[in-house]
Parts: sequence; C-alpha cells; structure tokens
Amino acid sequence: MRVTQDGRTAGSAPQWTSMVLDTLARHRVPVTFFLVGAQVRRHADVVRDRLAGHEAGNHVEREFPDDPVGHSRRTVVDVRPGTIVLGHDVGAARRLVALRCLPDMIGGLRARGYTFVTVSALLGAGVPDTPTR
Repeated sequence: MRVTQDGRTAGSAPQWTSMVLDTLARHRVPVTFFLVGAQVRRHADVVRDRLAGHEAGNHVEREFPDDPVGHSRRTVVDVRPGTIVLGHDVGAARRLVALRCLPDMIGGLRARGYTFVTVSALLGAGVPDTPTR
C-alpha cells in the first residue's frame, strides 16, 4: 500500500506538517510527499532532515474531501492492494480531526494485513494501481 501526503504546505500550515511527520515516524510508515516548491522554500525548516525514508514529488492544486473523518474510515474499509492513499496536511483547524485519525487509520490498515511503502517501491513491485474512493 502506498500512502501519499499532500504537502502543499510543507507548510502553509507548518504545524500540521510537523504533526504528520511525527505520527509517521512514530508508526514507522514511509510515504511519498507531494510538495509545492514555493512552500518548501518558504518553510524549509519544517521538512529539513525529516524526509529520510520518505520520497518527495511535485504537487499541483487539488480539492480536499469534505468529510475527513469519514474519508479516513472509508479508506480503511475500501482500500485494495495497490491503492494510493492521499492525505492532506493543510487547511482549517477543523481538519485536525483527520490528522488525529491517522494513527487509527494506520492501525486499521495494518490489522487488515497491509504494509506501507513509498510510491516508487510499490511501482517497482509491479502491483497494479487501484484508485482510492
């Protein structure tokens, strides 16, 4: 399973990015961050020396899910081998609920037998892509 992190912040809301990095480190989950270059330059201190074991890709503008808690729960139920899960670490404080659900989502997916790898590792493994709903 690939987990990607929408790091359009990296950080326009650097407090969320730091919390995501801390959670991923605590659970030993590698992800591929999709970063916006201007934000990385503006807040380089947030990600500097914290991306070891992760990957970084280029980010373009996207919309957020309207229901972050429901989205996290649906992810655990709906995920299939090869799924790419995109997480967001930017937005209003109400989105913090999604970040607080991250450990439960990781635990729920591990309980279902999933392991976490970066996008490149999964693509190298030849696992076919399955879109996340």
